[in-house]
Amino acid sequence: MRFPSIITPFPHLSCVLSKWRLPIRPDSGPDFRGGMSMESFAYKIAIVGNPVVPDARFDDAQMRALKELGFNTVQLNIAWGSRPPGEALNLEDVVGPADHEPAEVVSRRAELVRRARQCKRYGFRTLFHFGAPFVGGLYALLGGPFEKNQVVGACIELDEVVARYGRLVEKLAELCPEIDDILVYTYDQEAWICSEFSTCPRCQGKPLHERLPRFLKSLRDGWAKHRPGGRMWWEPWELSAGQVFAVLPGLPRDNFGLMLHSNIAEVQMTRPVDMWFRNTARMAVRLGLPVAGEVFLCSANEEVGPLQHVVAPQLVWSQLAALASVPGIAGVKEYFGTRPDIHDPNLAMAGLVFADPQIPLQTALKKLAQPHGPSKTGILAAWQAAADGLELFPWDVSWRMRGVDRNRIGHDWKAFTIPGHVADSPSWLSTRRALFMITENEDLHPWFLEDFSLRCRSAADCFEQAVACYGRALAESPGPMKDDVILWREDMAVLLRTTRAYALHSRETLVAAHLREALKGPDGLSSPLLGKMRDLLRQDADNQSGEPGGEKSTVPSARQMLVEFDRDPARWLQAHLL
Repeated sequence: MRFPSIITPFPHLSCVLSKWRLPIRPDSGPDFRGGMSMESFAYKIAIVGNPVVPDARFDDAQMRALKELGFNTVQLNIAWGSRPPGEALNLEDVVGPADHEPAEVVSRRAELVRRARQCKRYGFRTLFHFGAPFVGGLYALLGGPFEKNQVVGACIELDEVVARYGRLVEKLAELCPEIDDILVYTYDQEAWICSEFSTCPRCQGKPLHERLPRFLKSLRDGWAKHRPGGRMWWEPWELSAGQVFAVLPGLPRDNFGLMLHSNIAEVQMTRPVDMWFRNTARMAVRLGLPVAGEVFLCSANEEVGPLQHVVAPQLVWSQLAALASVPGIAGVKEYFGTRPDIHDPNLAMAGLVFADPQIPLQTALKKLAQPHGPSKTGILAAWQAAADGLELFPWDVSWRMRGVDRNRIGHDWKAFTIPGHVADSPSWLSTRRALFMITENEDLHPWFLEDFSLRCRSAADCFEQAVACYGRALAESPGPMKDDVILWREDMAVLLRTTRAYALHSRETLVAAHLREALKGPDGLSSPLLGKMRDLLRQDADNQSGEPGGEKSTVPSARQMLVEFDRDPARWLQAHLL
């Protein structure tokens, strides 16, 4: 039986509810009553290395580890906009003009073939990921005005552009026979398509679903001509929900499939499988198209990067359960990247589910904790608290909450804000507004800041509990994996301090506004409000203490700010948190 629409058996809120003495039994939830199970996936797709640690050795150790975990397909490149380090991101990176191919193109293709051959030695299917049509310098463009959305020289309404990409795909198939499948982005990955609302004379007034299928069919035809047993996966990234639904009926059926982020906004570890995902999957399956869902399976991901050891295997199990609850899902793909030959409980959880799709959550957790011997109870408690905090953290505020920025710990003394703008793409200007609280840069209402601060505080409380549980586990019985546990604790401590800095900075901004209002009144500054600000600054100083590089920062510390505030609160309020 599949899971119902609810993503997780129960929200991981034990560390918060414990404050009100509401016990959560360790055997609660449908997982423990029996009868609930996850189904296996035909495609289990890994990426070797990740954008922060691009360890793409493709050596025997990595291949064996992926095989033991149960993956059956490997993506051959770390397809990320930053091109870490020099990874192929477009067809033009690995196939060039017939008369003269740049040396770097030949070199990248040779590396691609080496990786593919190594994968074949271990029985994997292989996948090459690229964006098309290529728009050089796209990310620089997106950083500034990109209002016209007109792609000069790469418009898919030009017959020569469609034909050229068909030829490039054929050339890739001919020169790299070890590649089985391709994955194509038509937005992002240095790829972009003209808007029907642009000034492009060919695309103006012509909806995307009337233009895009021809281009995709040309790519599919070029690939299927040389790979009758291969598949072209298409990622409808950056399209609005309406555009995706309208495009589906015009897509090729044979040798074709959809690769979907686990919700329309992103891959989010704590919010997999939204209504868009379910609708798209249902429509695709009815058309006979296989669908693979992308999730975060590792302790490193885009949300917590650059940290590499944020362990919460419960959330991996929940993501896979969510995918399995969608009828007809054919595959699962790691989105950020794996480091398969290090000890990663998150990735190990994926391996347990791949091997036994019916494994209950608590059974899987106990197996993962077993090697820790006497310290396993503390380790399990730390994982639970980490999962609690990650679920409470306000990922939905803005896409720009992604990534742990240590500069936020020693924050500046302007009013707290979070940018919302990402890109002028169809989805960011439409559907994603329903999943992120802000998608444009805007002034934030006090209630917004209060909500944000309180949620960060709740998440930080859980992260603090996780750090403490790791510490107790190390003190009571270090166990055979002491070095790993130290890494997990260190990353959780950074996540704790960053989250606490968010909570404090946003709360300081609110209290400063209250104090400035009080200055306008007849009674002036009130003692309770002054005390609140002093307490926040003291907490901020404690949170900042010992932060690496803090002593070199040009930004005044919270401790310095506290001294200045005590000296002259009124003057301080006219200069800071404005």
